[in-house]
Amino acid sequence: GNLGSILSSLAFEFIQFGDPIEIVSSLYQSRLSLPMAVGGDTLCRDSSIAGFLVDSTNTCTRYLKGNNFLAECVENPSLRASSYFENFKLGKYPG
Repeated sequence: GNLGSILSSLAFEFIQFGDPIEIVSSLYQSRLSLPMAVGGDTLCRDSSIAGFLVDSTNTCTRYLKGNNFLAECVENPSLRASSYFENFKLGKYPG
């Protein structure tokens, strides 16, 4: 085969700018979602899929349940800081 066509087909195997990011850990595999306000609402929705190397800024409001804010920050994966930096690998989301 043609070297150019081989290289072109291989390029699609790697993650490219804007590709949805996948998180893979020993416990789960899913898309990396970031909190974002949707429409005219200011409440955070965790359905915005992060794109590889896409730089964006967003502000939204999240209400915490009950009075135990420390427990909420530990138990809720969206708020737990370690959800974003421990024990996972990033890759290109298939599809």
